[in-house]
Amino acid sequence: MVKIRCIHCDKNTDRNDIHYSESEIFGSNRYEEGEPFCQVCYEDLFTMCCDCNHELPRNRIYRPEYNDGDVYCEDCYYERYTNCDVCDTEVEREEASYDEDYYYCNSCWEERDRNISLESYSSGASFVIKESETYDKNPFKRLASLEVETILGSGWDDMRDGCPPDWMITSDGSLPEDGAEFLLKAPQNGDMLYESIDSLALHLRMNSCFVNTSCGLHVHVDARDLYWEELKGILLVGKKVEKYLYKMIPTSRLNSTWCRPLPMSVESILSIKSNENFIDTWYDSCSNSPSLDKYNSSRYHGMNMHARIYLGSIEFRYHSGTNNPRKMKNWLYLCQAIVETGIEVGRKLSWSKTDSKMMKLYTEADREITFTEFVETLHLSDDVVDYVLKRIDKFTHPDESIVEFSSNAMQLTYP
Repeated sequence: MVKIRCIHCDKNTDRNDIHYSESEIFGSNRYEEGEPFCQVCYEDLFTMCCDCNHELPRNRIYRPEYNDGDVYCEDCYYERYTNCDVCDTEVEREEASYDEDYYYCNSCWEERDRNISLESYSSGASFVIKESETYDKNPFKRLASLEVETILGSGWDDMRDGCPPDWMITSDGSLPEDGAEFLLKAPQNGDMLYESIDSLALHLRMNSCFVNTSCGLHVHVDARDLYWEELKGILLVGKKVEKYLYKMIPTSRLNSTWCRPLPMSVESILSIKSNENFIDTWYDSCSNSPSLDKYNSSRYHGMNMHARIYLGSIEFRYHSGTNNPRKMKNWLYLCQAIVETGIEVGRKLSWSKTDSKMMKLYTEADREITFTEFVETLHLSDDVVDYVLKRIDKFTHPDESIVEFSSNAMQLTYP
């Protein structure tokens, strides 16, 4: 009978009892793939991955901490297991909680949601900020960002290759297979932000991109330095002007579940007296619990204050999809104006200054805001007013719309 020498123990073994390795072994003894081993040495040196069933050198096994019976190759182990990014405990991926940036074990996830505060956002320091040098066309210095949803007219490779350097392209579950979302890599301000919008719009136009009813335009305004007083004021302004924002969007957007009206009353907003009270009021009004989950359902309002908890920003979700740079910039201006006016209202409220016309307008629950007051208190530019009127004329029934406007004389006629 033919004998073959075992490469490990050096004993001659019957050929039928020889195993030829399918993998290399590294360590004190190094063996190449295809080396002959007797039965005993093979079982001492090799085993099988319990997932993929491929041969696995025993000095390269991955064994779960709480399951001594299973061994895995490296690829299969990391497909099945990860570590909590807080306590470093091993956790099965199917059992772990995930918030876009980190994995959590169950206990750390629960602890994370128990300690929600206005300092909970995690992404505020993850980008390098470069501020604009000029503010001629966009006067706002507060940082902002956009999420532009579109339907691709070219392939993904073409869209990535020519993508302007300040933008990144990603997929989104709310869009069809050929849909994509363009995100600013870092928030910007002033004229630099308008220039970035122009560069993206050109890229979309050159690649024949278009929008449909699945698309939206989301604006994030930096609010990391804003707390309950200012956020309270922003909610009050948003609550009063929201009727005009909804006049500017198509019915498909108005009737969707992605940008619902603000859920609290003026009286409820006025009752906010602390950061904790702001958080409780927002989530209670949304019939939800505070969390750092990106997809907490309280986010699906036209003005999304969950973003303040999760990202450190205020998100405006009302607008329908567009690739038109003029529409993007005018809507951005309007969102920034709402935030700046809200900051003023909130701070004056904390100083007990409520006697001015503007303060009465935004704090008296039964007071309806007129279109004139909408324009004047937000200090809207002529270009933005023209944009607002055209949107209202396009989407609102004639009996409900603003019927005449003279920007030079600042005279408005409305029903």
